[in-house]
Amino acid sequence: MKKSRLVATATATALVMIAFGTQAGIPRLTPGELALLPPFCQDVQTVNGWEQHVRESPRAPMWVSKMGRSFWDMHHYCWALTAAHRSKAAGVPPQQRAYLIGTAVEDLGYVIRNAPPDMVMLPEIFYWIGEFQGQLKQYGEAYEAYRKSRELKSDYWPAYAGHADLLTLVGQRGEARAVLEQGLAIMPTEVALRSRLERLGANAKSVAGTETGKKSKAAQAASAATDAKPRSAAPAPR
Repeated sequence: MKKSRLVATATATALVMIAFGTQAGIPRLTPGELALLPPFCQDVQTVNGWEQHVRESPRAPMWVSKMGRSFWDMHHYCWALTAAHRSKAAGVPPQQRAYLIGTAVEDLGYVIRNAPPDMVMLPEIFYWIGEFQGQLKQYGEAYEAYRKSRELKSDYWPAYAGHADLLTLVGQRGEARAVLEQGLAIMPTEVALRSRLERLGANAKSVAGTETGKKSKAAQAASAATDAKPRSAAPAPR
């Protein structure tokens, strides 16, 4: 019985590697898949034959100036988003889908472990970890990833929206409203948050304080702490 499970696992893994188009453990990204990724993925290692110190993209210095030396680890980010895209393809079996999403989480974790705490892409990376762990029904880990994303960049609205969506999905509507209200206290005109709050039956106008059109002093301070950080180059979620 144990042997048959091992054989089944090995077979499933082999099928996933074929589906993911790997060569010596490195995913092969098609032109169509690259078109779905942020522009810097055209210049990371392993893509288009680029390799640090050997054959670097002529645009690499620009990306290094934005992301620091962590740019040389961002091929894992691009692999992660590609794995997630492939998991949504028609006909992908549940086991294969879970494996692909799991590899996405692992690749994003690699970037985090090797990045300095002020790396500009970390809020977005933690957001995607929240999305993917939510898809794997790892809810506690997903909530923590969304929280970490907001902690790093308090005016990054996708982290509020993603967290609220997951809380709503599992029936925690009150907690979802609280997350959206927290985001609207900082970003009172953000449509993505207002529309979600209204769908939950709350009054977004009163929460956001649109009568005054001003943020609270606490929200201003939190926003000022993050305004100096450059915006992410990654694609908008959903």
